[in-house]
Amino acid sequence: MFFRKKKPETLETELGLATVENGNLVLKSWRHRGLIIDISWPQDTPVPVALVHEIQDNFPGYWDKALDRLEIAQFPTHLKAVIPEWIDFETDQGDWVLNFCCPEWPDAIWGVIFKGGEAVADFHGD
Repeated sequence: MFFRKKKPETLETELGLATVENGNLVLKSWRHRGLIIDISWPQDTPVPVALVHEIQDNFPGYWDKALDRLEIAQFPTHLKAVIPEWIDFETDQGDWVLNFCCPEWPDAIWGVIFKGGEAVADFHGD
């Protein structure tokens, strides 16, 4: 018996077509230095369009702030690439979170929480 893979549910948003994933809307938002940056927000809330544009316009500075907050220089050298993967607007500690992944440690995630344009907290999980 063959089963067809279910086509993901999509919704049109002010920023384009987003995929529904676990109660969130996920949008492949823009490419920065060769990386696609996804954005994610709760499905039952409006997309924060102005904040997305502000983050996009100032992304290099936010990326640098996040790396400083994570103390990336202290990471083990076998973790060759710690890269930003997505921005999440589902947080109660700030305005948004910049999440990082690492190909050498696929189950790991690092996140930096921003509030008012400043990195205010961070976390690590796997």
